Amino acid sequence: MVINNIFQHMPTTMQQEGCSGCVDAYNFTVDQNYTADPQWQINSSRHHSVGDAFILHEGNVGNGYMADDVHGTSNFATSFRNYWNGRETLGGSAPPGKTEQTNPVVIFAYSRYQNLIGNVLGTAGYHTNYETHPSSTKDAGPGNTTSNHSIYTIGWSGDQSTYYGTFPNDTVAYGTTMRWGSYDTVNAAVRWVAAEVPSSLSPYGNALPASQTLPASFFLACAAELVADALEHAAVARHRTGSCRWKHRCGRGPCQQHSRTIVLCEQCDRPELSGRSR
Repeated sequence: MVINNIFQHMPTTMQQEGCSGCVDAYNFTVDQNYTADPQWQINSSRHHSVGDAFILHEGNVGNGYMADDVHGTSNFATSFRNYWNGRETLGGSAPPGKTEQTNPVVIFAYSRYQNLIGNVLGTAGYHTNYETHPSSTKDAGPGNTTSNHSIYTIGWSGDQSTYYGTFPNDTVAYGTTMRWGSYDTVNAAVRWVAAEVPSSLSPYGNALPASQTLPASFFLACAAELVADALEHAAVARHRTGSCRWKHRCGRGPCQQHSRTIVLCEQCDRPELSGRSR
């Protein structure tokens, strides 16, 4: 479990490699610093190895989610109530930010049965296309411009919605992906679309939800407190100046189900956040 942390100026943060049943939750990522290709975006939540399965990504703030096919595929992951803007504006790139693989959600070929529920996705004015997915195993793709400005890319064997060549596209992954109750900046609305729920699959079909009411959390009874902490972390990270020093102290809040991380910051231009605890 990786929970309630700040990641800054790192090339990779929440990267799973061979994990099953893990939880990444209520983390804040900024300045995903990848400079091997300065314009290439590395997603803040990522599956990067064979066998990643049954992983929950909940309540995170970052640039995006990826299930890649570099070392193998990942399956049966759930992304719930995350904010992924799809555009790293720092990360070692030239202003105004990364321009390649700038997608909130990238699901590569043969990473199937992904569930994306209640997320906020995209950057208004930058993302102009909702989705790309291959129509055949050798579909060459829509081109980098369309791909890089899309909310979802699903099922491609190559980067930026392309056919890799010796490795076929996956025309099945798109139909196994569940999307329900997420907001995206292309549609500028929350989507409750029955066609985006794979209810007719056999096996592993998802029944069409009977309600548009989503729970606060899939694993915590006190998620609201962690969301408040994550927003506080974001405010401090965005407004710090000078020689701001980070200190972490674990304590117990009114919710007794989990250990909390309290972030204290000195010499910041947000004095109301300094030394705050519960």
